[in-house]
Amino acid sequence: MKAESKESENNAKRYMIYGCLYAAFCFIVIAVTFVIMNGLIEKNNVSQMNDTIGLLAEKVNVSFDMMTGYVKQEADILSVQENLNLENEYYMLQNFPDKKEYLSVGIISSDGSLYCKEGEKIDLQKYEYDKMAVSNEDIYITEPYLSSVTGSNVITMFAPIYQEKQLVGNIYVTYPLETVQNLAKTEVLKHEVESYLMNGLSGNYITCSNSENHTSGVWGNISLIKKDMTCSDGYDYNLWMENMQNNSDNNILCYSMKGVEYTQAYVKINCMENWFVVVRIPNAGLTNIMHKYLYCIGVCAAILIAGTLLFAFMLYFNEYRQKKKIEVISGVDPLTGLYNRRAFSERLSKIFKNPFASMGSIYVFVDIDFFKEVNDTYGHAVGDEILRSVSDILKEVFNENGIVSRVGGDEFNILLTNINAVEKVEEMIKIFTDKLRNIHISNGKHFPVQCSIGMARYMKDADSLAELTECADKALYYVKNNGKNSFCWYSDIKEQ
Repeated sequence: MKAESKESENNAKRYMIYGCLYAAFCFIVIAVTFVIMNGLIEKNNVSQMNDTIGLLAEKVNVSFDMMTGYVKQEADILSVQENLNLENEYYMLQNFPDKKEYLSVGIISSDGSLYCKEGEKIDLQKYEYDKMAVSNEDIYITEPYLSSVTGSNVITMFAPIYQEKQLVGNIYVTYPLETVQNLAKTEVLKHEVESYLMNGLSGNYITCSNSENHTSGVWGNISLIKKDMTCSDGYDYNLWMENMQNNSDNNILCYSMKGVEYTQAYVKINCMENWFVVVRIPNAGLTNIMHKYLYCIGVCAAILIAGTLLFAFMLYFNEYRQKKKIEVISGVDPLTGLYNRRAFSERLSKIFKNPFASMGSIYVFVDIDFFKEVNDTYGHAVGDEILRSVSDILKEVFNENGIVSRVGGDEFNILLTNINAVEKVEEMIKIFTDKLRNIHISNGKHFPVQCSIGMARYMKDADSLAELTECADKALYYVKNNGKNSFCWYSDIKEQ
């Protein structure tokens, strides 16, 4: 156990070092970027425009990554639940005190059953998002739509729930679109920078920020303002739309409208098919915008790095917690709290890989005498009490010097690694059997217990783990066949 604890501490230190190195690397990159940007600050409008929209799009994409990560995390937790009941899990999710900025959470089973609010059910069925989610094997994100419940624009994210590699349903979380809209805004030149979320196929867009504050959240179509555009030389509106649909890197459009010259660009939203962040800035503002963005970029980059590190830590911690939980559940006998057969075998396999760690080990088989008669006469509840009492005594006597496990109904195995003197082991066996005679069950009744015990020594009786187990087993059955209620070394019956 100490070795495992030490290994865990070393892993934690290693992850901390990696995190610090990553943070240092990122901050060095930021510092270098600042130096380079100072030399490029007076470059042409197109370069500045790409930098501006790139930052905003990165904020939006990171936000989507965080939100989809949360939905997938919840789906993963449900996937490892035993006897999963989707309806019960839905009601538990409604009462879970969570600080996530979502509007609602629900579950769709693989057969199409919806566990959600009535208004949400209407929306999901209206847009057929329930069918799309069930037919999708990975994270699925809807287009923005008007919620019947809140009356505001929302997006919904679905994550599949698998059990034994079979899709059993989807968990979904609905977020207000305002969360994403706010990320696509900027306080720098806020009266000049205009940002939109736009569908590249239909041309439909929703305003995130505009020179008029009241236009935020308003839907429109770019074809309605196309008639007022006069494209600059070398630029074509139809080609720009075609590039968007093909996700081309040629994302700049320069034009004039109502006497004002603009530069406009788009960047794809990674997890929303055919949706883009579109930004336009008056050319007059582009000359100075990067000066103001220089500081903003550094702050936002630092926040993004901190957010990335925090998100990575949260994922690691959640994975570690789930792994430990599963390890504990799968490695412990639920009745006695001892190692079960699988966990005991794994521990022994690790020990016997090291010749020095296993040298002189003693394998002990313990079997409760007449246990079937106890169950038949007094019932399984009393039998369970006896097993717990025997387990407590085993831990008390042997835990400090070895590993104790319950490998069957009334069978226990012990590997002693810190003691190899026969006299000392026999002394511990006597202490153990004396304590067995003084067991009292919950009703206060004195219930003495007898055991048969077989023991074998590594290297003296056997030179492999398999042979050692077999020798201890033979010694046990020698005792059971010769009166029980005693112990025996394999070496004492070897010639027989």
